[in-house]
Amino acid sequence: MYNVYVYPGLDHQKQTAYRRKSFISRKLLTYDQIISIVADFYNLSEADILGKSRLHNVVKARTCTQALIKELLEYSYVEIGKVFKSSNHTTPLHNVKKSNNWLKVYPAYAKEYNLIKQYCKTLQEQYEQASTII
Repeated sequence: MYNVYVYPGLDHQKQTAYRRKSFISRKLLTYDQIISIVADFYNLSEADILGKSRLHNVVKARTCTQALIKELLEYSYVEIGKVFKSSNHTTPLHNVKKSNNWLKVYPAYAKEYNLIKQYCKTLQEQYEQASTII
């Protein structure tokens, strides 16, 4: 289900070079997994998060997802835009800023965000431990 070695917008040769360069820092946590985790948390489908819906619960999940991808995977706004099929970098930029604002203003959102982030970090640590054993 998850393709670990797919980076949006890069051809095969650049993907290979990028994978070698960033394998240690990124390990096996991918944007697909973050999208799936957030979708499960908010009881949505992955298609809802990747879609264009403006329903409040979908927008909240999409905003959370983009902020987590930026924070945990250190994707650029352009890369996040390509994952979400946005026309450019401004939508992810706005959503990450909006998420940072919500973290300060809404304690319930901050709690949800931190729970999801902690789960993603735990998952990443498990992957790192498994890769050191192999």
